[in-house]
Amino acid sequence: MVFFTLSTLTLGLAALTSALPSRTRDTTQRSNFSLALNAVNYLHLSLNAIQSSTIGIMDLIFERQCTYPGTPAYLNNTLLIFTPSVYGYPLGTPYSMSFPSVGDNYGYTVPVTAIFGENGNTGFGESNGVITAKLDATLESFFACNETLDGVDRFALKWGVFKADGGAPDGCVAAQLVESFNVQ
Repeated sequence: MVFFTLSTLTLGLAALTSALPSRTRDTTQRSNFSLALNAVNYLHLSLNAIQSSTIGIMDLIFERQCTYPGTPAYLNNTLLIFTPSVYGYPLGTPYSMSFPSVGDNYGYTVPVTAIFGENGNTGFGESNGVITAKLDATLESFFACNETLDGVDRFALKWGVFKADGGAPDGCVAAQLVESFNVQ
């Protein structure tokens, strides 16, 4: 009788522990968040989509989180979707994160933009609050880089590869995009 009780208890505990929720969220359910920069020596910077000089494309830049709380975003399966607004009025159309592949070109970066519609890159996910992207090469990463956009110096989001010596590309810092649930 005691053996039956112990084995039942053991099986019950095993079932309970295997049923505990994962820290990775189901990306098929919409949950609005904004994105913030996680980089050495850069605190409280949010990711914001601003209109570029090209229709249908928004530049992604980092700004002070206390003034610019970040453009609302959500994961739709493996797309990272932004819902930007202009002067506080939602545009009503999704923009998806997009960037070209850089392969294994050491020290090379390309702009990360938000393009009109749901035609951006696929392969995005979330793990412990950090946004992940599909890698084409082992050393690919997000970077926050000094950039001049439409004649204004900005701190822009880029995708690229670390230099051969392991350092960040010139004018950039290695970046992680972390979820911030300060959107309304």
